[in-house]
Amino acid sequence: MLSEDVATEMRGRSAEVEMFPLSFSEFLTFNGIFPAPPSLPDAPRTRGRLKKALSDYMDVGGFPDNDAERGFLLENAVFMALRRGFNKIEYYNTKKGEEVDFFVTDKVTDKAWLVQVSYEMADEKTRGREFAALLAARRETGIDDCTIVTWDEEGEEDGVRIVPAWKWLLS
Repeated sequence: MLSEDVATEMRGRSAEVEMFPLSFSEFLTFNGIFPAPPSLPDAPRTRGRLKKALSDYMDVGGFPDNDAERGFLLENAVFMALRRGFNKIEYYNTKKGEEVDFFVTDKVTDKAWLVQVSYEMADEKTRGREFAALLAARRETGIDDCTIVTWDEEGEEDGVRIVPAWKWLLS
């Protein structure tokens, strides 16, 4: 078949293929940082290497604008990780107009969870805003599974998991 015949002969027979940048796990392997991504390591040296790798991933891992705010890039990385799954992804506005970054529903299991992304929550105003939106959304939706993805903070507060991005992206 000649190339000019392809459009005529193949009309109506196409498949959509969605291309994504490397996932964080793929980035680690592709760049030889780890032969196989570590499974949520706690060793300080490994954590340091992962944080450095995440910084590099944010700069070159499929995000072309290196000058953009890291919070925006982190939110995009979280979105892309969620998008790779079988998830319906929406944002949620509370009755008071506070926004939660991601209202996620697994298309297979119908399990729902809320994800907030904040590069850093050291500032009390930022911390208060992120928690206020997430806790209000939890009350309004009845969804108890709530996570805040940050650059480096880890813990739990008011029943909300706080997870560093490198760990969340590998889980």
